[in-house]
Amino acid sequence: MRKALLILLLSHFSFSTIGQVERMERIEIDLKDEFYVKGLYNFGENGVVLSAVEDLKKSARDPKRMYIFYDNNLRELESIEVDLDFRRKLMISEEGEKAINTFYYDSRKGNYTVVRIDPVSTSRKEFEGVMPGKLSINGFKVIGDIAVVYAAIKRKKFFFVLDLQQGEYRQIEFKKKRPGNSIIMIDMQTLPGEEEVSLTVQEYQKKLMLSTKVYLINRKGEVSDAYELDAGKWNIVDATPTRINENRIIIAGTYSEMKASGAAGLFMTAFDGEQQQYFNTYNFTDYEDFFSYMSKRGQDKMEKKIEKKKRKGKEVNLQVRMALHNIQQAGGYYYVLGEAFYPTYRTETTTTYVNGRPTTTTVTVFDGYQYTHAVLSSFNAEGEKLQDHIFEMWPFQKPFYVKRFIELNVNDDLIKMAFVDGSTLKTRVLDEGDLVEEADVELLSENSNDKVRASTGTVEHFYGNSFISYGSQNIKNKGDRDVKRKRNVFFMQKIIIP
Repeated sequence: MRKALLILLLSHFSFSTIGQVERMERIEIDLKDEFYVKGLYNFGENGVVLSAVEDLKKSARDPKRMYIFYDNNLRELESIEVDLDFRRKLMISEEGEKAINTFYYDSRKGNYTVVRIDPVSTSRKEFEGVMPGKLSINGFKVIGDIAVVYAAIKRKKFFFVLDLQQGEYRQIEFKKKRPGNSIIMIDMQTLPGEEEVSLTVQEYQKKLMLSTKVYLINRKGEVSDAYELDAGKWNIVDATPTRINENRIIIAGTYSEMKASGAAGLFMTAFDGEQQQYFNTYNFTDYEDFFSYMSKRGQDKMEKKIEKKKRKGKEVNLQVRMALHNIQQAGGYYYVLGEAFYPTYRTETTTTYVNGRPTTTTVTVFDGYQYTHAVLSSFNAEGEKLQDHIFEMWPFQKPFYVKRFIELNVNDDLIKMAFVDGSTLKTRVLDEGDLVEEADVELLSENSNDKVRASTGTVEHFYGNSFISYGSQNIKNKGDRDVKRKRNVFFMQKIIIP
């Protein structure tokens, strides 16, 4: 399998620069303006769309919402405002291949509005309807004029199909092994082509996981296919599917021992119709350089632990926490990316006085997830692992939720990854597993005296050989008279990598 691998990383470290990487247009928006930028939606050759909301301090209780359109050279085209009843709160947005769909919901009465933004016509369309009230909206996907919503009331989980044209809804009922069992969603995605939404759910009897199933919902809002995974003695931690053709789907994920909280390794399985063809597992301990992110002492300690368990005939369960990405395919191969992380904690000490006497209390507080490394695996149609690559991460940011830092983009010529942590763009090219080229570029404006004090953001493949980086930066400039000495901005920057 001859493939080249291009990795794009943003890091707070600084390295040398290779000349062919070219910084292009850059846009800055002052974060002290009347509108706050809430998100950027990337539509490749059709440009980008920024969503913004009016500063609450200047807008009473009904802030205006705005969408700003830019072409693929980051030239502003126009903007439109969305004026909705203040009771309808923005719950969740979904970026499709052709439009942005945003779900606004009034939890008191169940009234909702779906706002559809078209980047090509720079227009909007609104769909209104009613569904049950008092819901917490946890998932939202759109195919055509059908929306699939995953919601909860306290501990009860619900799946709804919304007919956006008619403003009607119906609840999806999944068959359970026992009526009192609970259904938990572990993955929800729009499959390529936007013809189906996949729901990967697990059935639990109290704390015992009984089954993992993948349901496919078509443009009519019907459950068109259902697949139950036979994992043998293993427990499914995460699973993500992709359709190969009308009759075949492939599912990748992580597995563990029955009562383990983290993953022991990756699995691949395939279905032809309702028939499961194989269930292949790959333990992380068998990956080359899986522990390369550790210190030499840590690696030696881990290798001794693994060797001891293998001598006893036991399979090692590392209990790795992994943020799994959707499967991507190209040239008959399938690529699965996961980002490993672990929770961190800190101690907080407080002293209170009761009747003049001090009482000191120390508590342990969750301090975010530390990401360590990424694992990229390639498989053939039989689910056999062909290659694996391990990349250190260690981002400065420790999110308080499971985040996917890296974006994976696959085509017939290159496999591209993007990861942000600071203001340096790092590029690496691997050919058949060998590093053949690398370059790093600072993501700055044209002002030579700009110094970035803080930077957060991301980088994505834009179109062709171009990429777009965006996020927020705190910049200080003491040397240029025509710019502010201090500025806090949202930035977008186009980058060319030939």
